[in-house]
Amino acid sequence: MYPLSPSLLSAQQSACACPKVKLTVRNRLDGASKLKWEEIYAGTQPEGYHSVAIAGDGAMIRIRIGDNPDNYRLYFQRVAQPAPGADFGQWTYSGSYFFSRAGVASFGNKVCVVAVDYNRNMFIFESTNNGQTWSAPVKIGTSNTSQVYGVSIAFKPNGDMAVFYIERTLLCYKKRVNGNWQSRQQWDKSTDVLSGVSAVYDGDWRLAVSGTDLSGCSKVWSLSLGDGADFAVGVWSPLYEFASAPAGGLYSYTSVSMDCPDVFRVCYLENYTGSVADKRAFLSHLVADTGFNDNIWRESVPTSMSSDYGFAMVNDGQYVYLAGISRIYRAKIAQNSLEIGADILRLESACGNLKGSLAVELDNSSGRYTGAGNGELDMLAPGSEIEFYPGYETESGNEYGPGQLYIIQSLERRIAGGKSSLLIRAEDAFCRLKRWRATNQMRWNRNSSQLSVRGILGYVLSKAGIRMEVLNASAQLGNFYPDFTIHVGDDGFELMGKLLSFVTDLVFLQGNCLYSIYPQAADNPLYSYGVTHPVFSGIYADTSSEVNRVVLEGVDAASNLFMVQGFVWEEIYQNHDLTLRLYDRNINTLAQAGERLDSCLRMAVLKQQMGQIVVPINCGQQLFDVISISQPECGLEGLIRRINGIRTSYEPCKGIYRQELSLGKV
Repeated sequence: MYPLSPSLLSAQQSACACPKVKLTVRNRLDGASKLKWEEIYAGTQPEGYHSVAIAGDGAMIRIRIGDNPDNYRLYFQRVAQPAPGADFGQWTYSGSYFFSRAGVASFGNKVCVVAVDYNRNMFIFESTNNGQTWSAPVKIGTSNTSQVYGVSIAFKPNGDMAVFYIERTLLCYKKRVNGNWQSRQQWDKSTDVLSGVSAVYDGDWRLAVSGTDLSGCSKVWSLSLGDGADFAVGVWSPLYEFASAPAGGLYSYTSVSMDCPDVFRVCYLENYTGSVADKRAFLSHLVADTGFNDNIWRESVPTSMSSDYGFAMVNDGQYVYLAGISRIYRAKIAQNSLEIGADILRLESACGNLKGSLAVELDNSSGRYTGAGNGELDMLAPGSEIEFYPGYETESGNEYGPGQLYIIQSLERRIAGGKSSLLIRAEDAFCRLKRWRATNQMRWNRNSSQLSVRGILGYVLSKAGIRMEVLNASAQLGNFYPDFTIHVGDDGFELMGKLLSFVTDLVFLQGNCLYSIYPQAADNPLYSYGVTHPVFSGIYADTSSEVNRVVLEGVDAASNLFMVQGFVWEEIYQNHDLTLRLYDRNINTLAQAGERLDSCLRMAVLKQQMGQIVVPINCGQQLFDVISISQPECGLEGLIRRINGIRTSYEPCKGIYRQELSLGKV
């Protein structure tokens, strides 16, 4: 049950409450801005290593390194107003050459470039006037190898900075603290050759790294270097991969770049060396409302952008840019929204176990929605998010419960009887899980405990942009480590169902977050209907379970097959035996077998449908809440049930504003 204010609680229990609703469409993806890229520059300069920053006055500062015939010269560029039509073709020679890699970053009106030459010397170029003029280069150190494959700079809010650079297989860094350069440090990881690094400061130093692991697999990882937020100063987090290609294949990853315009976002280059070679930019982002260390990265998406050296990502607060040498793209960060609740003719939403939908018809007699999907209504299109907030007029004004989020699937323009309307059909975020298909094979817990059911489920959900939170959990959710394989082509929804079959936990969606609960037969009611909150009608049924006997076969530590059974004798005597047979090689002990038997029989109980009640909309009603129902006029007092489904109907012209609550056993 969602918490509600006293005034909203009082209003929804009143016999004469005035309904109020909000229906908002947003141009978002997984709670983050949906970026629409536009090309603002297309040139003919030769490709090469490059970097980009936004100075304190909004100017775009770009650097690039020339190729071999150009003696690997370092060039600077400053574009005062980066926009379509700006001159991105003019470069200024720095006066220095023979460089392998370089990076640029800004802090206020200060801009710094760090470059490493082929003689292993590391230099810094600095500007204190937003990149208009530059000081002479100053040597700040020496790399341990001439094979430097990436440089990235990040500033702290106090002006201290760190330079991260790759020495073939090592990620190294140097910090400048209070103006003083510290000694070279390196990470504590073991990999093969690395191909790119990008750093952003956010309490800790947050990094994205591309390269190859010790088994030859190409990877893109995220990790943190502690500075006192999630990790102690100087402590490295684990490496978290979010893109992977098998060893010996035709794919590899390079040119990683990361920024945080609204959420952490990463751009990297996927290199395909098959018969039709391709170098394509891919994008990924953290799911909204998650921390960097949660590692909940959305499945990477390909773009139409191609480059031999990738794209550098940066933002100025209004736009996020992807800059190559000869191509520059930008996308607006702000989320466009549209409030359409006042035009509702009818609305119906439904949510149940692992499903949710919304259908809403809007009055289009004024022609407001004729241009849906275009211009000012570009957010009203398939793929956008739509959120429904039920509420009431209260003594404190209009108040609303938490919104339920859906993704628009289709728009239908309807004309009948001379009247025009727009019908929107939408589904909850499970639709994204249904459409996600695994592109790589993954396997956990084959020879050791790596990820529990909860961990694997979190991984699968993240690929569809869904995060997971545990309100309360069974022991199996966090302690059962099944030998679990994801095959290429498996869809996320089926994988989720398989993982949930191992446990007795129930899950429901709120926005882009999946919450899990552990339902207990002794759970107490969270809300009461019939005395304070009216009940329009009720159907109260007695049903039997679809399963009253479970036969489970497992394999013990000696690879011997064993069998155990579970029974519900009362129901067997009443309905004969309704048997579920299972074989699971993950079940290796009698204790595990007992837990699985209990889980199967318990889930069968929870699936029983026990009728429904129709009530004025409860703005805080949550799926799987336990409630009590009293209808004294019918002799019904304190019936305890669990909510298995919620259907909400709103038709303002007919005065309909109600919920149908499906009832199940506790």
